[in-house]
Amino acid sequence: MDFSNQTSAVDNLVERPRIAVFFDIENVPAWCAVGVLTNLSGLGDVVSAQAFGDFRRTDSEAWAAACDSLRLGTRQVDRIISGKNSSDIHIVINVVDTLHAGDVNAVALVSGDSDFVPLAERVRDAGLSCYGFGGDEAPERLRRAFTQFYPIELLASCRESSTKASSRPTLLRPSLASRLLKRIVISLEDQTGWARIKDVEIELAVRHGGLDTRACGYKSLSALLSDLRIFEVDLGAKSGARVRRKPSRRAIRRKARREEEGMSSNQREGIKQREPMV
Repeated sequence: MDFSNQTSAVDNLVERPRIAVFFDIENVPAWCAVGVLTNLSGLGDVVSAQAFGDFRRTDSEAWAAACDSLRLGTRQVDRIISGKNSSDIHIVINVVDTLHAGDVNAVALVSGDSDFVPLAERVRDAGLSCYGFGGDEAPERLRRAFTQFYPIELLASCRESSTKASSRPTLLRPSLASRLLKRIVISLEDQTGWARIKDVEIELAVRHGGLDTRACGYKSLSALLSDLRIFEVDLGAKSGARVRRKPSRRAIRRKARREEEGMSSNQREGIKQREPMV
């Protein structure tokens, strides 16, 4: 893949970030590589991209193929202890060397490993942007350490196979997006519990690089939200299509119990009123 990016007249006036990318192949799948590089090309110019891990293992074949097709640099890292990720220290050393070289002004870490929190903070302390990519289950502390964090499941190009091993599209399971959508809806809901779907789309674009609903098998975000059991969608609202969380079963039972208790209280009060005065 050619990492060079054609610049417009506006781009020539403002220097685009020069980004060095570091892939931890033991923590992210190979199919995310295309999506990561595509997303970063919109942020700046990817001037180097390296993948770290044990490429001799049979389960690394997909990564070896992706590195070959995308022309990523590879760094063989032998596992000293079985089951232990040995790439961390090698990535740290190379990132620090990159900082001292001064050839880039942004770093991207593709891992999702919380051990990289100090490294991300060190990059930002040096005045560089640090972009993070990892699974949706990445801890909040890791997300906050980066200038911007992108869940790899939501990248527009993640459904494309870097090895093109299959002609069938890989569809993203809606459940992978539901937790992120729930957090966004909660942050945007008004006093009545509703949030405008348009605002949800804007938040997705600003905070997470957008969500390609086609990767989930849906034509629109409203269609995806409607199919998720945790949401209720109202397409006919005057302010525009909106969404809210459905109450949990526990909340529904509590409400029903309160209503029953209220009815019982009213019934008792009615009986007292009907009793003759002595």
